[in-house]
Amino acid sequence: MKNLNKNKIMKKNQNNQMNAAFVQQMNDNHQQMSGTRQQMNDIQGCEHVQVEGMAFYDNRKYFMFSPDDPKPGQVSAFRSRCIMQQASDGTIDVTVKDFPRSQSRLIKKFAHGRVSETKDGGIQIFLKVFKSERINIALTMKKESREAVEAIEDFLLYGSC
Repeated sequence: MKNLNKNKIMKKNQNNQMNAAFVQQMNDNHQQMSGTRQQMNDIQGCEHVQVEGMAFYDNRKYFMFSPDDPKPGQVSAFRSRCIMQQASDGTIDVTVKDFPRSQSRLIKKFAHGRVSETKDGGIQIFLKVFKSERINIALTMKKESREAVEAIEDFLLYGSC
């Protein structure tokens, strides 16, 4: 039991030392930075902002950046999923992950699905029935599949439904 507690204390001390080293490195980097307090450029319609401040990074789970001179409206607020990577020199790079958007064109919509033409020219059928609807799922899928096939035939023959 004493060994287990000793290991926990050693690991906690090690984490604290790593965090202290990271904060010290951030302080050193902060002091080395020169130039204007804030620099904003408009390059090809994108807003590029440089803000000086302090970053905190904890156990590969939490990242926070606090500007030295916070001003409301300085940048646009956003919330997004991202990929974050840290280089061995302490540089942190954050890239926003785009959400996939539908790139298909609706041909016909049904009570439990739809038929669409995809961007690459394919035809897709999507059907979804919940068990909680208390209907005959097999019969519903069969009926709506037939409607989908008819919609596809109309689309191929006439170009629309």
